[in-house]
Amino acid sequence: MKKLITTISLAVAVLATSLPSFGGQKLKIETPPDVAVDDAWINKVEQLEKLLSNSAVGKVSDIRLLSTLDTPIKGLKAVVYEAMIENPANGQRKPERLVLYSDTSGRYAVVGSVVDMKEGKDLGSTFMREQAGNTMSPALLEKAELAPGTGSRRIVLVLDLGQPQGRQFLSELLQRYTAMKSKAGVDMALVSDAQKEINVGAQAVLMGAAGTTRMLPWLAEWLRDGEKASFVDKNRLRNDAVVKATLGKGIFAIDKNSRMAVESGIDRLPLIFVNDKGRYSTFKPPQSEADWKALLGD
Repeated sequence: MKKLITTISLAVAVLATSLPSFGGQKLKIETPPDVAVDDAWINKVEQLEKLLSNSAVGKVSDIRLLSTLDTPIKGLKAVVYEAMIENPANGQRKPERLVLYSDTSGRYAVVGSVVDMKEGKDLGSTFMREQAGNTMSPALLEKAELAPGTGSRRIVLVLDLGQPQGRQFLSELLQRYTAMKSKAGVDMALVSDAQKEINVGAQAVLMGAAGTTRMLPWLAEWLRDGEKASFVDKNRLRNDAVVKATLGKGIFAIDKNSRMAVESGIDRLPLIFVNDKGRYSTFKPPQSEADWKALLGD
């Protein structure tokens, strides 16, 4: 999915009124006392908007604090915001997610990338992904049932099946689901980056066919053949009344889900929700046999 996160140039902003003087003496830096939440920079909207706005990123406005999260770095917290970013090229405004970092005192702000060099991952992307999972409501997504399930666990997959990796992931999940004889229920909520009409159309047809006997055969065909699937043939889309009606119904579901994904700041798919005994949580895409068992077990 097209990356939706604004990249802010690496910088360190020290929000302090003065710097310690050397004066020929050994520099001594004391940890400042904790700052009351109401006085901390994380809540000073005007100060943050001025700090973050620049010619490369654009004007930052309407900042809203979403959450503060712990990091693997002792004494450093991630602070996740939502803000409106005005594109300096065309003046268009859209919501974006931003991650800053704060020490425990609330005095210092780190603006930019904090990278786990061992894992090769930007912590900011991880935190925004977690925040997206916390703010995106699976209950509000338009979903198509893949497996009814007989256990207490229900899995919701947010996918873009217009992308090869999306099709590969779902194919593997369905194969493992069958092999493991999983009892979990599985739903899919399809989204699209709208870069290719045929991919949008195919997913709209699949969502429109939810709850009918046509969906699973069409899904199997799309996973196997991709853009060569028969139900997305141009003549059939134009002349087959059933396919046309299904497309028309599903396009609204795709649009709704895609808008929710954008507004939630999701930049990487699949996104997996697990409803276990009535409560949703996010689950990282499986990387090992143990991960798959943890996801599909019941």
